[in-house]
Amino acid sequence: MDFSDLKRKHRSFLAPQFSFECGPGWIGILAVLFAALEAELPTGTVLCVTQIKEKFGGLRVYRQAEPGMPDQLQWRIYRLIALAEARSFHVCERCGRPARLWERQGFFVTACDRHADEDGSEHRGRPARPIDLHPVYERFEDEQVWYRYDLERDDFVPCPPPPGFR
Repeated sequence: MDFSDLKRKHRSFLAPQFSFECGPGWIGILAVLFAALEAELPTGTVLCVTQIKEKFGGLRVYRQAEPGMPDQLQWRIYRLIALAEARSFHVCERCGRPARLWERQGFFVTACDRHADEDGSEHRGRPARPIDLHPVYERFEDEQVWYRYDLERDDFVPCPPPPGFR
């Protein structure tokens, strides 16, 4: 599957001129996300994905929902997107293999060991160094409960607040 297949299959979310601003390794994450969104949305509900990009080494998915969408549905959509974004920190953006976060001259990339230093940008020749990934924390509809992404479960699990949170 490539980006054009993803666009063709999920026309209800993506305009024909939509452009992905991330690498092909995350297509699988996006395919799972879009299938989950389609299953979650009631027939006739409009959800427009406005931008998909890499930022600080992770996937970012921006969307716009139709006015008046029920809060519970918006929270479920938010959770599905947060899950896709958390998964991206463990998948190589270039090839889709298991990966980790790397830093090179202040720029972050999620890559497998092979692709960590294979970069055609201005950072060529500067070695990347692995970064210990801090847990991805989220709050969903219940503002009193914190969640962190658990890679083994591939889900968010309840947890204490992040260190330093007041």
